[in-house]
This record gives sequence, C-alpha cells and structure tokens, in this order.
Amino acid sequence: MARYADQSNPATIKRWRAEGRGKGSYATYKPWLTVNDVPSWGMSQRLISWTVGRQHDLLSELELRFALLADASPAVKDIREQYPLALEETLAIAARCGLAHPGDRRTRRPIVMTTDFLLTLVVGGARTLRAIAIKPAEELSDRRTLEKLEIERRYWCARDVPWAIVTERELPLALTDNLAEIHQAHALDRELDPALLRAMAVQLTQRTQDGQTRLDAAAHACDLAYAQPVGTALRVAYHLIATRQWGVDLSRPLRPSHPLRLLAVALRAGAGGTAEGAL
Repeated sequence: MARYADQSNPATIKRWRAEGRGKGSYATYKPWLTVNDVPSWGMSQRLISWTVGRQHDLLSELELRFALLADASPAVKDIREQYPLALEETLAIAARCGLAHPGDRRTRRPIVMTTDFLLTLVVGGARTLRAIAIKPAEELSDRRTLEKLEIERRYWCARDVPWAIVTERELPLALTDNLAEIHQAHALDRELDPALLRAMAVQLTQRTQDGQTRLDAAAHACDLAYAQPVGTALRVAYHLIATRQWGVDLSRPLRPSHPLRLLAVALRAGAGGTAEGAL
C-alpha cells in the first residue's frame, strides 16, 4: 500500500519549505503538493505546460480540465497549482470565524491549506492575479467543504485577490476534450525536422481548406506523400491547431473522420520559407 506524506508533521512542513515548495514563478515554481503526496485514487495527472514549460501536478480530472483551459488562454501568463496559504493566517481566520481549521484526522495537527490554482493574467495591459478553487458541484452541499472554502475565500479577500469556485459546470466538456487531444502535439516542432513540418503543414492546409475532405483522409495522403509513419500528419494537424496556426472551432468535437473547417490560417515561417496567410 502506498504511503503518503503526513502533511501535518512540522518536520515535513519545514522540509517542504526548505525544498522551495510554494515558491518561485513560471518555470521555477514548485507546487506545495505533488501527485506523490496525496491519495487520488487514480485521478491525479501530470501535464507539461504550454504557458510556462514545466510539469503541472494535478490532483483530479477537474483540475486537469481547468489547467488545459488556462494553458490555452492567451491572457494567462503563469499557472501555479497547489499554492500554499500561510498557516498562521489561515489558523487566525478559522479562529475568528469559529471554524475548525483543516488538519490530520489522526494527529489533530493543522495542515497547510492550498488553493488549487493561482493564475497570473494580463488583461487590458494590466497584470493581475486570480485564485481558483476547483470542486465537484455535489461537494458544495457539504457544510464542512463550505467551511474550508470560506477560510480560503477570506484569505484571498484580505489580499484583494479575486477568488472563485469552479465546478464541472463551468468546464466545457468538448473544448477540454479537444485541448487534451491536441496538447502533446504543441511541441511537435521539437521532434520533426523543421522543413518537413513546414512542408506537411502546407500540404495539409491545401488538402483541408475546401472544408470537404475528411481530416483523416487528408492526413493519410500527406503521410504517404512524405513517407511518414501513419498518424504523423494528424499530429501535424493538431500541432497547427495547438499553436494557433489553424483557427478552428474547438467548442465542437474534433473528429478526424469528418471534414475540418478552417476559420483562419496563419502558417509560421519555416526553414527558408515565409509565413503565409490563407493559401
């Protein structure tokens, strides 16, 4: 049976602080909790961020879906998951409100509370923070859950940081499924030869722009034309979507067996080439 860290142990808290957990930003940030620290019943996930280029430790499917949305948003500049709240302050808030502070059931010692996501955004040229708690909607009817959220809300209110609860009702299923499908293809330019990637991108665009050809058929023809393993061109297509070189409606399910409607095309310059608009 897996053993997980005792989050209430003062020695563990001291060690995690010394490791720099909860500190840093962008690629240097270290989450307070990792997928190895807490039981997740198989729901934990890791995700390599497009935005900051590091691995995110996500403790549920809902956290994964939110991280995919945040990662794809041009307004989001930094994503810090499992962000720790100052223990002395949350203890004081709990005492003022007459609420029991979260703690270990066995030891009765308090644990360091965390906010699921602390986002840095640039909106209208202004940099701002947003704190986000991720919860299944059904848990919001639980009194104890609401008490913990109230401590968290007051913590961020004292810092003038907007705080919100996000449930599965605010996470569009088709969009997050699509983002999960294309996510790994974002870094395809690190795997394929730049000239090959550029050539396949141009041919795929030409084959799909009429809006009549099935995406899988266009991709298969492209694989054959460039003697690539089956599936390579489909990954190129997903790379073009992930890097916004193809504009598509991601609110609709991506189905390779259907034609793909390109709303915009802005291919990047390749080896010796120039960027093109609509071909």
